[in-house]
Formats: sequence, structure tokens, C-alpha cells
Amino acid sequence: MAAKIVRLRVDGFRCLDGLDLGFEPLTALIGANGAGKSSVLRAIQFLFGQISLDDDDSTDGEVGLDVRVEATFGDLPKSWSERLSPWLDASGNLVVARERTGGAEDGVREFWSASRLQAPGFAPV
Repeated sequence: MAAKIVRLRVDGFRCLDGLDLGFEPLTALIGANGAGKSSVLRAIQFLFGQISLDDDDSTDGEVGLDVRVEATFGDLPKSWSERLSPWLDASGNLVVARERTGGAEDGVREFWSASRLQAPGFAPV
């Protein structure tokens, strides 16, 4: 059994700026040409590290615009939940993001991030 993406949030990426998309066990992407179906798949590829982005991938081609793709993973296998427990939210989900900051002139930085409780009893910041 594998974890499932239950939510995808995208900022600064192509036509998907401000996207907040929930996923069901079966989700179909349907829309007219240019609606962003392929961009959703490309955002997921970026999140998983399968592709890097260039300046043209920013919303409206705005050079230097930060891009953030965040996925919430649910239905984690028990062994994953036990190992990843410090990173899980109150619902037992794992939230992971990949970001691209900067532009051609000042250098590009791509990195992954996740929230983690540093000590028992502390609330996430």
C-alpha cells in the first residue's frame, strides 16, 4: 500500500497560481485546451524532483517569481506513520513542499521542506 496525494497547493507556477485542489480516490482532470491539466501534472513532477523549472514556468513568465508546490499525503502505511510521526499533522497526514526561489540574474534555489514538531507539547509554528 502506498500513500496518496489528498491535496495539492500551487503558487507562482504557470496558470495555477493560487490553486488548492483536493483529490479523491479517483480524480479526473477535465478541461479545455490551455486550462492547466498538463500544468497540474508538471507541478507534481516538480514536487517529486523529476523535473526542474525555468523562468518561463513562473506565473505569467514573471522572472524571479517564487514557485511553491505543496502536497498533503494521506493514507500512509502504518510503518511510514510510525517512522514519520514527528512530521505528521494532527490528522496523520504528511505535508511536503518543493520551492523554487530566485531567478536567472540572482541565481536559482530549489529545495524541499516539511513541518516538524521539535519537542513534544510544542505547537507547529
